[in-house]
Amino acid sequence: MSILKRNIERFFTIEEANDLIPYLEDLVYKILDIASEIKAQFEKGKSEYDYEIISKIDAINKLFAEIENKGCYYRDWTFKIGLVDFPTIIDNRLAYFCWKYGEKEIIYYHFSDEGFTQRKSLEKIKISRFN
Repeated sequence: MSILKRNIERFFTIEEANDLIPYLEDLVYKILDIASEIKAQFEKGKSEYDYEIISKIDAINKLFAEIENKGCYYRDWTFKIGLVDFPTIIDNRLAYFCWKYGEKEIIYYHFSDEGFTQRKSLEKIKISRFN
């Protein structure tokens, strides 16, 4: 689903987003671990209809739902870096604080029409809260 088509219910301050990182670290670790297990099963020739793979995909979907229930979005469909976006408003524009698994705090953002490769440093911007 495109981030532009999402019905955003919550906008984060940087403090609120950073407060969620310890919680998200555990969830994203589990997502990356399960995705690695699924890849290994496919490499062994298992089908996407295999019960074990289906149950692992179901587990990942439940983890995605937990993340989205907090108001943020898992965005790493390669399952290599564990990327999570937090909706916010920067310079009166829809933007996302951008956190990658392993980072201790959020230090980047991107606007809604951009992605991970266009991440910008938070150091030089004024963040405004929108409710």
